[in-house]
Amino acid sequence: MVRTLGLDFVRFAGRVHYGDMPAYYAACDALVMPTLEDNWSLVVPEAMAAGKPVLCSVHNGCWPELVHDGENGWVFDPLDRDATARVLLTASRSLRTPPGDGPGLAENRRGLYAAKRRRGHLAACEIAVRHRRGPAR
Repeated sequence: MVRTLGLDFVRFAGRVHYGDMPAYYAACDALVMPTLEDNWSLVVPEAMAAGKPVLCSVHNGCWPELVHDGENGWVFDPLDRDATARVLLTASRSLRTPPGDGPGLAENRRGLYAAKRRRGHLAACEIAVRHRRGPAR
């Protein structure tokens, strides 16, 4: 279908050695995770840390915490062909929207994930400080 439609920019990488993943994240415009069953896909936060939006299946356990529709990615049900097609088209249009020209993700790819990571680091520091001080007196 990709060949028939002339979508020469679409690549199906197949199995990739873990050490090669940073190059793939750098080269991609977005990560599409169409899984039908996955508790937590590490590639989702990795792609977000690389500044890439994620198109994530509702069958992936990490989407409620990490993927926010239209902000840092999109959520879809891969069993719903029409909804999947709509999300792919929406993402494609948004990713081609130049910064400042409307509701595109291009200007804020790290957005929510970076903010969550900062909050997580702050919480970890607060726990460490409380632990270092010992029990309250």
